Amino acid sequence: MTCSAPSWFIPHPNPGNAMRFPVPALLLAFTACSGVSLEPATPVILEIDRTSYDALPVSESIAGTPNLRFRLIARLVNRSDEPVSFDRCGAATTPVYGVSLARPAGSVRSGYDPAWACMGSTPLTLAANSSRTDTLSIFGPTGRNGYTQDGYGELEGSFVLQYGTSRGTISSPEFLVRRAALTGTRVTLLNDGAVAFTNVRVITSVKDSIPLLASLTPGGRAGPYPVGSLHSAPLVSLLAQGRSVISQPIEGFSGFNPPLSEGAYVVRVRLTLDGTLDVRVQPDGE
Repeated sequence: MTCSAPSWFIPHPNPGNAMRFPVPALLLAFTACSGVSLEPATPVILEIDRTSYDALPVSESIAGTPNLRFRLIARLVNRSDEPVSFDRCGAATTPVYGVSLARPAGSVRSGYDPAWACMGSTPLTLAANSSRTDTLSIFGPTGRNGYTQDGYGELEGSFVLQYGTSRGTISSPEFLVRRAALTGTRVTLLNDGAVAFTNVRVITSVKDSIPLLASLTPGGRAGPYPVGSLHSAPLVSLLAQGRSVISQPIEGFSGFNPPLSEGAYVVRVRLTLDGTLDVRVQPDGE
């Protein structure tokens, strides 16, 4: 007699008391190992691949809190004898989902909960006694203050993933999200002048760059961002006062523009009176 190994997914615990009468230990052991299973208390469950996730800074960070992203793999299991349907957005192959705080308090909300605006979408269907797996790229904050650009909602703590289905809202087990501890070379961008920047791109080496920034207000900081390598003179291009401005290292990323040792750095960018860019790289904290 052989017992099967557990799945690498983390199943949601069955809510409530599925059985209200004592079951002998011998019967439970036989049921677990013989291939004979009891009727599941929850016929549709949502499983996830991990109990915790590290969120990394990613592209399109605006002045204020950096955007964070992590990947979550979810599996919806339909153990019933009837199909279950759930919404999607347009022609997307993944379901509409929510990411909520596991234990919300007062007005505190999740920073990863997306706002969906989808019309005329055809629901997805999961057949009876089958499962589906979705790889979701979870992004936050999903909302920002229009003036300060600070993000709304919590980005660290305990959360649950939710699917809205024809059987009601299905929730995953709780999972922990924490901001990733960055190692290696990290770059923070600082607008060190009095002119606002838009469409800011910083190329730190032949193979590396920080994410494109939609805007960076005077005195604003964005990052830190992990990069493979940072040279002493990065290439910086942006829009300022309605025109395109670029600071390009004369020798590219060779010669007198060597790569710096690993660590945390600030790239300070300022528009000078003659309309050129002054770019300086210094260790973070100086």
